[in-house]
Amino acid sequence: MSQIVKSQVRPLGATELLALLMEVGEQITSTLDLEVLMVRIAELVKRVIDYNVFAILLLDEKSQELRIRSNVGHPEERIRNLRIKVGEGIAGRAALERKSILVNDVQAEPAYIESMPGIRSELAVPLIQKNRVIGVIDLEADTPDFFTDQHVNLLELLAGRMAMGIENARLYRHSLRQARTLQLLNEVSRELSSVLVLNELLRKVGTLTKRLVNYHRFSIMLADEPAKTFNSVLSLRQDESLPDKTTVRFG
Repeated sequence: MSQIVKSQVRPLGATELLALLMEVGEQITSTLDLEVLMVRIAELVKRVIDYNVFAILLLDEKSQELRIRSNVGHPEERIRNLRIKVGEGIAGRAALERKSILVNDVQAEPAYIESMPGIRSELAVPLIQKNRVIGVIDLEADTPDFFTDQHVNLLELLAGRMAMGIENARLYRHSLRQARTLQLLNEVSRELSSVLVLNELLRKVGTLTKRLVNYHRFSIMLADEPAKTFNSVLSLRQDESLPDKTTVRFG
């Protein structure tokens, strides 16, 4: 039944395609919130490709691993710690080869990485911005031969605009993080010049740091050279069951 329905899908005309691309552009430029942007991308793609599973995987350039940052249809427990090396699986191949990979039947694909049972087709399209692969859009369906050449062409047209929007949102988030860091350093500097009691000063540093790093425990440890140990002089704990003081030997 799914195959019959798919064969009746009418290809988008030039006017409809142009309208879709314009809407994608408007949606991408209307927000710099990365999470909101990725949800909007999933919704726009769903309007033209009736997928079962949708995921945006972003590339960690240092580890050369793809990690799912936004998804529709994947069970959360299956993907929470999923990391895909560039070159592995269908999405990893798309990142490595910098081109779309369409698999009509994943059961015949040795490289397929199962993240959800019942999937039969997969389409992975790389996200490339300024000649850098920043991630992959991955679509899956429960019917063999579900994705068509038009789906590939359409997703490739959208991918360039999506990559630009995602990279802009990431840069904006990074700039906000830098601004918060500079603000924190400025506040710490003011505290250093105004607080004369050491323990009060250290506690204020720990409190200010909490605004940037949501830690469970913050400790400041000083070296005891004769004993060859580091001894905590301050410990701020989220969990009161953690020990208040800690001693760690050198090395």
